[in-house]
Parts: sequence; C-alpha cells; structure tokens
Amino acid sequence: GSAVTERLAAEAAALAERRARREEQREAEEAAACPFAPKLNEISVRLAEGSEGGGQPVLARMQAWSAGRCERQREREQALEEEEAALFTPSISEATQLLLTARPGRLSETEEERTVRLARTDPLVREEWRAAAEAASLARHPFAPRIDGISARIARPKSDDELMRDPRGKARRASAVEAWRRAEEEGRTFAPRLSAASEAIAARVTDRLHPADQATLSERVQAEMRERAARRAAALAEREEEALAGCTFAPTPGRPPPPRVPPGEARAIKGLSRHLERKELARRREEEQRAREAKAFNPEVVR
Repeated sequence: GSAVTERLAAEAAALAERRARREEQREAEEAAACPFAPKLNEISVRLAEGSEGGGQPVLARMQAWSAGRCERQREREQALEEEEAALFTPSISEATQLLLTARPGRLSETEEERTVRLARTDPLVREEWRAAAEAASLARHPFAPRIDGISARIARPKSDDELMRDPRGKARRASAVEAWRRAEEEGRTFAPRLSAASEAIAARVTDRLHPADQATLSERVQAEMRERAARRAAALAEREEEALAGCTFAPTPGRPPPPRVPPGEARAIKGLSRHLERKELARRREEEQRAREAKAFNPEVVR
C-alpha cells in the first residue's frame, strides 16, 4: 500500500512539474510573440521596486494585495469579536438573533463600505423589490379597461389657470361663502339697537368693503379725500373772511415795481446806447488819426 502511495505522489509531483514547465514555456512564447516592449524611466523603476511586492508580475501583486485585504478583514472581525466579548451581552430574542445573522457581512463593514451600500446598493435593491411587487400585483389583475378621449381629459389634472377660470368652481365657492355667512348670522343671537348715524356709517363701510366693488374702491377713497380737502379749504376761507371783516387797516400802495422782462428778450439799460455811440466815435477818430499819420510819414504805402 505504501508503494502505491509513493508512486501516486511521485506521479502527481511529476505532473505538477510538467505543468509548471509548460506554463513557463507558454509565457516565454507569448513574450517572444508580443512586440510591445515598454520603456520604464528611473522613477517608475524606483516606484515599482519600492512598492509592496516590487519586482513581481502584476497578477502576483494583485493576488498579494487581495490576500492582504482579506487578512485585514479577518483581523478587523477578530478585533470586533474580542471587543464584543468583553462587553455586556444581554439576552436577545430569536427575532433579534435572526436579524443579526441574516446579513453577517454588515457587522464587519467599514464606514466607506457602509456609505457605498447606503448610497448605491440599497436604493437599487429597493427599486427592484418595488418593481417586482408592482409587476406581481398587476399580474394578479389582468383586467385592462379602455379609456376614451373624454375620460382621459376628465382624468387629466387641471392647471391653476383652468381652475381659476372655471365658472362652476366660482359658483360653488360663492355658494359656500354665502352658506357660511348665513350660518354665521344664524349663530349670532345678539341684536343691538343702532342709531340712524351708526346705520348710515355701517352701510357706507359695508358698501365700501363689498368684494364686487373692489375695482372702484381706490377711486371712491380718492374722491372722498378730495371732498374733505375742499371742505377744509372752504372752512379756512370763511374763517379768514370773518377775521378780516373787523380789520380797519388800509395800506397805501407805493410805486409799482418795474415790469419784468420776459425770458428770451433783452432788457433796456439806461445810457447803454449813448456809451456805445461814444465808443464807436472814438474808434473812428483813432482810425482817421492812423490814416493821417501813415499818409504823412509813409506816402508810398498809401499809394
């Protein structure tokens, strides 16, 4: 039995060795057939040598990185287990135990993994569940009614403009307001006695605040303000006349002021024309004097 075991082990070792040689030969053939030969500068070489697993192929480095990640995950799980073992362990029900064991991977996930799951994975899963539930609900109800154009228009939601222009809606609102007003009036049992002046004031206020006359409300208010201003001006004029009725002072008017010159017209200034005439006469005399001097001392220039 031992001889058979040794023989099988030797055959397995020889088979593994042959596979390894064939793999190396295949890689060598692929490298020889591939004309691409990248050129690495000194910085890239130093980075590759200084990194973890420097000098190894890319596949080997990726495997080593994956193995390291799994090892770090196991270390985190172990540390979490040790930390939980030192904590208080309350007695939990079977439902809580099922919730904790349904997804054990979430107990050891990092903050980054939890963020990615909540932001991307969980919404997609919920959308898939919702679509599946909707499809299942529709599959149980094969009835598909046919809706004509009128029903489709009636079912279409109306816009704000259509709702504002709806006469039936306006009528319903008006009737509702009137019903509310009547209900309010019926609920009021107090009936005070009003004088004629109070009734007149209340009638004016009610008429002024009626919703149907809102367009002319500002005009009526301005008209009332003008009337009050005219009454105040008339009363002030009457008081001034009464105050001046007993006044005996009669002032004597003095010399009237000179008439104002309209804009754009020249104002007459006394003595200005005489002054200009004198200046013109003096200029002529100077010109005649220069002409006589030129004729007397330089006759050739005159000729």
